[in-house]
Amino acid sequence: MKFCWNHNWGMDERQLKMRGNVFQHTMILYMAALLADGFLTDCRIIWAPGFQKNLIILWLGLDLALCEYVLRDIAPAGGRNDILYILEGFFGLLLLCLSLSALFKGRPLTNGPALSREGAHLAVSLLMCLSFFVFLCKRVWGRFHQAEDED
Repeated sequence: MKFCWNHNWGMDERQLKMRGNVFQHTMILYMAALLADGFLTDCRIIWAPGFQKNLIILWLGLDLALCEYVLRDIAPAGGRNDILYILEGFFGLLLLCLSLSALFKGRPLTNGPALSREGAHLAVSLLMCLSFFVFLCKRVWGRFHQAEDED
């Protein structure tokens, strides 16, 4: 069990400090989102159904962290980061297809002023696809500049 907690996956001090900053940014976003949700609930404004609201807030923070990891070149899981982004993109696209199929069947994205269940799933799928898109863009950008440097 000691291996799980004390291993830093080969990150240097700079990456460890930046990883801590990413966690701080994520926690600040979570606190702001929960505070805003609390104020909206107190004012009797329902913006999404119960559990879907929690999923949107969860993925909002996760995607902030994952996108910041990509943009700052932090590899918290060593060489296994790529599979994380690829799987997230795959499942995000799958959820996007399911959400769009529900939309084409005539199910609405909103239920009055609030998101419906399908609308919340669409929002989560777009958040999942966002981090995958950032990962792909960073990869293409890096290879383009790598090829440019070799010339």
